[in-house]
Amino acid sequence: MTHSNDDVEECLRQFAEKSPVDWARDDDNPGTVVGEFEIEGTEATLRLQVPSFFPTELPGVYIEPWDAFGFIPHVQADGRVCYQETEGMVVDRRSPISILQGALDKALSVLRAGAQGKNEDVFAEEFESYWRRLENATPIRSLIEATDQPRLIRRAEKDDTVFLADGEEQISAFLNGSSVKGAFTIQKALYAPLKKSARVIPPRPDGPLWSDERIREVVWQNVAPVFEDKVRELCEELSGRTTTVVLGVPKETEGRSLVGIRYKGVETEHPLLPESSSWKRIPLVLSRMDHGYIAPRSGAETELSSRSILLVGGGAVGGHLSLELGRAGAGEITLVDPEKLRPENTYRHALGRSHWSDNKAKALKDRLESKLPYLECEAFPCKIQKALHRGELDLRDYDLIVCATGDMTLEMGLNEHVAGMEATPPLLHAWLEPYGIGGHVLVSGNEETGCLECLFTSSSGGGRLNNRAAFAQNGQDFGRRLAGCGSLHTPYGSADALRTAELATRLATDVLTGRESGNPLRSWKGNPEEFLAEEYQLSNRFSLTSEQLEEQKYAYVAGGCPVCG
Repeated sequence: MTHSNDDVEECLRQFAEKSPVDWARDDDNPGTVVGEFEIEGTEATLRLQVPSFFPTELPGVYIEPWDAFGFIPHVQADGRVCYQETEGMVVDRRSPISILQGALDKALSVLRAGAQGKNEDVFAEEFESYWRRLENATPIRSLIEATDQPRLIRRAEKDDTVFLADGEEQISAFLNGSSVKGAFTIQKALYAPLKKSARVIPPRPDGPLWSDERIREVVWQNVAPVFEDKVRELCEELSGRTTTVVLGVPKETEGRSLVGIRYKGVETEHPLLPESSSWKRIPLVLSRMDHGYIAPRSGAETELSSRSILLVGGGAVGGHLSLELGRAGAGEITLVDPEKLRPENTYRHALGRSHWSDNKAKALKDRLESKLPYLECEAFPCKIQKALHRGELDLRDYDLIVCATGDMTLEMGLNEHVAGMEATPPLLHAWLEPYGIGGHVLVSGNEETGCLECLFTSSSGGGRLNNRAAFAQNGQDFGRRLAGCGSLHTPYGSADALRTAELATRLATDVLTGRESGNPLRSWKGNPEEFLAEEYQLSNRFSLTSEQLEEQKYAYVAGGCPVCG
């Protein structure tokens, strides 16, 4: 995907011929041309640089000197002009000349707007980015909620780990419920949000952080009048030679940028109070990890953070499902599974060989808490029947019970047990069929009628029940043995398990948020070629389209069901 130097030079030659500007080659930098421009009466030099992977990479446009038009948005200290947001953008790589001309036009538009003072509002949107470029800028983990209320916060330090948080309980939640007391050195700090109408220009990237006096001007000129006394009182509560201040700078659109200042060598009063001073000020770059920021930013639902889920079964479907429920934003997940992970399940299980011979429930707990903050997990390495018999679990403690055992006899028993209790949560069952021909998810308990038992009301004799939701014709056996009875398994792959887990996660999320108030049966269909090649038979239900399956999601309810009917 790279182009030869001759290709690049020819592209630049054609571009220069069509441009009204007199471009010159930069002999010291191959693939670069230089031209003189005038904007608002000020002359500057522009460099257009073709990158190694052009045209799949956009060209770079640089201005010299970088502050020819003053300190303006979208221009970095090395002169690079940020003229285009590339997220979601597709360019015509077969028109390289047009790409070069478009880059130049957009860069000039950015510079012109900056020279005319028309885009100063951009500073508010990119405040954190400018702060990050300051000399000695130091990263720090932030769990602070960017609210409109000034308050005391906490700086917590342990070894090389430093947090800014609203309190110890917030750090504990981030660390999956781990105790913080006595483990961190805690110091009080100040969070000062600026009023929403504040328009603050960040420090120049080629200069130092603001002086004590300038910081005081920024704060006291931009704190909402209703909070001035409050901020002053908070400052008077803080003392010490070192202290931290976090500013909440409003963005033009919504939300706030969070930037910090670590003061050292503080004289007498807090450095935000008049006549005080400090020996050194260090800009803090807040890496935001607060739940209200990272959860919606990465697709989780904040509403689920207060929801608890009991997941019974940690096999192929349950393993993937546990991860997806956690990623959806669940606050608590309790895992129940008596089995250990065996090597022959490696390629379809979420855990992998590092957890061979480990109990699935315990291993999934460790995996979840290592991957996701704010998620608390509990593991029961036993059968669900035993945990209930011992009184170790109370089903009423959960907002949703999810079954992914693949054992329909067990799950129907649990379904009847839950139906006979008062004030129990909804119950969700997830299972898949052999050879990837499909998977199913069913909810009960949202309303009175409709449950797993409804699918098994007809018997084929011998005490064997038929599943009316199945895509495989009833009465067939699908178990494979690779090495005797102990190796009996149902053939399917990780993609099949993951697809079922995804369907179950979406339905679980809908139930927990109230978007689904009924008891639906949802199914997905896969490719039946391998299934048919083994001379198995499909059921009539497999002939339904995906649209028909969705339309009939409540039609499975059996009026004579012994559990819900």
